[in-house]
Amino acid sequence: MAGSLQKQGKGSKGGGNNLPPTKPTDPPESQFWAITTPEQDGDALDINVEDISSNPFNDRDLGDITSLSESIAEDGQLADINVMHTAEFAKEYPHAAKDITTKYVIAYGERRWRAVQMAGLKTIAAILRNDLVPKIRRILFAENFHRKQLLPIEEAREFYRLHKEEGMSIREVVAELKLSGPGYVASRLKLLELPETLQRIVGTEDGPGVTMAKNLAGKLADPDDMLTVWGLIQEEGISLPKALQRFHAGDLPDPANPEVPEQRHSDSPEAAPDEAKNEQDAESTDDSGPEESTAPEGGTGEPTPATAGPVNPPAEKAQPKQSAPTKKPVVDKEAEQRTHASADRDSTCRSMVSKAFKLSAEQTDALFARALLARTQQEAARARAQRWLREAGKAGFTISDTDSYFEAVLSSGNTDLVNTVTVTTALAACEVRARDGRRQWDVHDAEHVALLIAVGNHHPESVWERAQLKKYNIDFPVGDAPDADSTD
Repeated sequence: MAGSLQKQGKGSKGGGNNLPPTKPTDPPESQFWAITTPEQDGDALDINVEDISSNPFNDRDLGDITSLSESIAEDGQLADINVMHTAEFAKEYPHAAKDITTKYVIAYGERRWRAVQMAGLKTIAAILRNDLVPKIRRILFAENFHRKQLLPIEEAREFYRLHKEEGMSIREVVAELKLSGPGYVASRLKLLELPETLQRIVGTEDGPGVTMAKNLAGKLADPDDMLTVWGLIQEEGISLPKALQRFHAGDLPDPANPEVPEQRHSDSPEAAPDEAKNEQDAESTDDSGPEESTAPEGGTGEPTPATAGPVNPPAEKAQPKQSAPTKKPVVDKEAEQRTHASADRDSTCRSMVSKAFKLSAEQTDALFARALLARTQQEAARARAQRWLREAGKAGFTISDTDSYFEAVLSSGNTDLVNTVTVTTALAACEVRARDGRRQWDVHDAEHVALLIAVGNHHPESVWERAQLKKYNIDFPVGDAPDADSTD
């Protein structure tokens, strides 16, 4: 019955069989667009490349995409990119999306998107992934964390954001970024308690390492006090515990008459900072000298029981001070020789690292024994080793902070890189120990130079260093004359 029914015309009173056939009409064009299906998560799309924007949270260095572009031009796009609707992205991150004017924003695949454009293609295959919007910032940071060259304070701020803004626990941050443990995150978060001036230089050549900075923030609450203690460490080359002891005792240098301890001729700022306790500190720093030398000034005309007695003794002490110049050149000459010898050894070590030096099993065992069993400054050694490796192009990662760099190496799974960094760090530990001007050389320092001679073709040129080697029966090349500056 339904099949026999026909549509009635206008004004019909029935009897449709008597009506003339009606002419069918096409639906209006707008009716065709009205029935399109909305895009849904998981849909495979073919999108005009100009309708897509890069992700503002992806600050990864994309590198050279020329070869990728050539491959796409020849073989086509082999893997889809992932995109999100900009409208959905803007709901979650309105500030980041304010300059995006396209319909889509990339989730993954920016290198492929740019390579497609370089290849001259107009469209790109993509998968819609709006489900990634709430967590895309965290995902991209985790993906790029070990690729980027973040300063420690930048890591600290990102960890804080993940913890506070993203609601992740410390252990979740560790798992997401594949870190060694909660202590790594906690040490970075502690840096946020430092004054801004110190925050900017932590992990750089001009600032403290992460360990020292963390301990500094943990020992002092006032930012001005932290700056004072750091200034003391910088100016006098002493350890943090020693600087804190001096600070709490009120034993601070007089700004009007600053003096640098004489024994710090061949020390570099990296040689002392993170050494927790150094037995030579008390011996190399004379706390009473400046006070005694300034006490007699202004003392005329007001004799008191406390000052009347010492009036003559300073005159007696003036005799030794006049004879001091005969000894001071000897001390300065030795320090100058040690400085020259340190520079020469450092140059040899750099050359060895750049040439990927190889050691015998016996040499390796002896090197590790000196580095691990003798008293060494590990933070300074790690920083020096990292610098050598970076200059030689063998660091493996472009990470400036020393702790972050060694963490990345250890987690890399690259056995060759781990071995290279380990041996280089052991070599640096021995060199940092040898260059420490606060201590006298021993047989371990001489054996360190013997290794440089055997493996790195090192030629000791200073009279002082040659004398030390002779003392411990270490042979060295004799063809070169000693440094002219080192002779009396």
